[in-house]
Amino acid sequence: KQNKSRVIMSHLSEAFRCWKANIPWKVPGMPAPVENMILRYVKSKADWWTNIAHYNRERIKRGGTVDKTVVKKNLGRLTRLWLKAEQERQHNYLKDGPYVSAE
Repeated sequence: KQNKSRVIMSHLSEAFRCWKANIPWKVPGMPAPVENMILRYVKSKADWWTNIAHYNRERIKRGGTVDKTVVKKNLGRLTRLWLKAEQERQHNYLKDGPYVSAE
């Protein structure tokens, strides 16, 4: 039981790291309920992570007292989010083709 929970915990952190790096996370042979639980965890943690990034950006914009490390981490987070969005946009462009018609 202890070993199983340790394995699942390591998969949780690995899945979130893959989400941050925009790498698909897939473990062959993993039971579907466990995989669904991990994906639900990643989605909720990703939402939290994104919300914190935007909240801190607002704090910085308002001019409140913010640590220098918070500013640096926030820039890194926003850059990572922008890169994820840009990669998604380019992937959709390749999938759906050019949006300008021939006429």
